[in-house]
Amino acid sequence: MSGADRVILTWGTPRSASTLVYNLARLALEQSGTPDLVLAWEGDLHQHRRGQNYLIKTHDPHPMLLAAADTIIFSYRDPRDAMVSGQRKFGTPPSLKLARWHADLCGRGLPRADLVLRFEDFASDPTAAAAEVLKTLDFDMDPQELVAALPASHVEERPAIGHDPVTLLHGGHRTGTGAGAWRRVLPKGLQADIADELGDWLQKMGYPL
Repeated sequence: MSGADRVILTWGTPRSASTLVYNLARLALEQSGTPDLVLAWEGDLHQHRRGQNYLIKTHDPHPMLLAAADTIIFSYRDPRDAMVSGQRKFGTPPSLKLARWHADLCGRGLPRADLVLRFEDFASDPTAAAAEVLKTLDFDMDPQELVAALPASHVEERPAIGHDPVTLLHGGHRTGTGAGAWRRVLPKGLQADIADELGDWLQKMGYPL
């Protein structure tokens, strides 16, 4: 990416609408006619040609990618609900270690971000989130039209079979996990362990115990 005009990074904790945020940025860049645009998941970046402009999605970016980024959009979610969603979609078992990782990502991502999007706010008002993305990227477009152009991600219960190379969506990407689902799904012992270790942080982030 040396010599690139612009490197935009959409960095999000897993299951925080980071793929939809990526697609909002992708649509804005494509519709604005951004030249020589490379679109990629960080793990696939080595497979892509060099470009003039980059949009890259990641969950845990390499330091070199962070150093190259001109604009960072960071998204996050209550890690307990995110773990429920991750288990439903990918079969990843919830754990205290995983919750710690979510908190660590926030600790690293929030201070570096040019824009921060909270999943719960995105879910309740995607048009407002799109407007913030457009403002951050300095594009004058209708945010409602941008949201309307987002690719569909249906609620399904089926295994992940890889992602689409353009949208980065998996089959059945959306799981329909609402806020507070963790109370019904996570084991009580795990809930208690997370509250004991991360309770102060969760409350600081605006999430109830």
